[in-house]
Amino acid sequence: DVLIQNPQLKIANKVNNQETNLVKKSEYLNNLGNVEKALSLLDSVEKVFPASLPIKKKKLQIYTEVNDDDSALELLEELTKTVTDDVRYYVIMGRIYNNKGFSKKSYDAYTKALQIDDKNKLAIFGLGAYYINRSNEYVNSLNGVGNSASDQVAKAGTVEQQHKNFDKAIYYFNQYLELEPGDRSALNALKKIYKAKGDEAMVEEINKKLLEG
Repeated sequence: DVLIQNPQLKIANKVNNQETNLVKKSEYLNNLGNVEKALSLLDSVEKVFPASLPIKKKKLQIYTEVNDDDSALELLEELTKTVTDDVRYYVIMGRIYNNKGFSKKSYDAYTKALQIDDKNKLAIFGLGAYYINRSNEYVNSLNGVGNSASDQVAKAGTVEQQHKNFDKAIYYFNQYLELEPGDRSALNALKKIYKAKGDEAMVEEINKKLLEG
């Protein structure tokens, strides 16, 4: 507060940077549990420094911590117009889009994340989950399908598409397991996929890995 109220002061001959001071103050407020005060301060400071990345990044951090997905997503969509190489932004976007049911946008965000970092575990797992969701959509589309010849042809095509999505999900979860060997979430996801495919041998193999873990 002393530095903020006395902009002419210097520390060890360094320039007293008010933008840095105010962002730091918001960080302290947030750490003390004063989330609303921290965000209110950042909103005020942003009017003075409208293009400030540190301010936007601090706001994003707080929105993420308090699970304010709507505010985080709005800010991320703005940030990624200019900052296109931060993998974290796209991973967070992928998660939020997925939670909101925007599958295609989730897929695009995770794909962009992998273009930046092809070993990003969260993006890889997210794409595995995306293809499971896609396969579930095909399952749901089979509800109410009749028994006529044309219906059965359509059903066969749907099942084929479902299994293609299963295979893509398997690919990504196996990639994830290469980075995180023995991860139970990925193994359980694979177990459900192989069970849906009717591959009991693979289900049994995964059960053994789960017991070993």
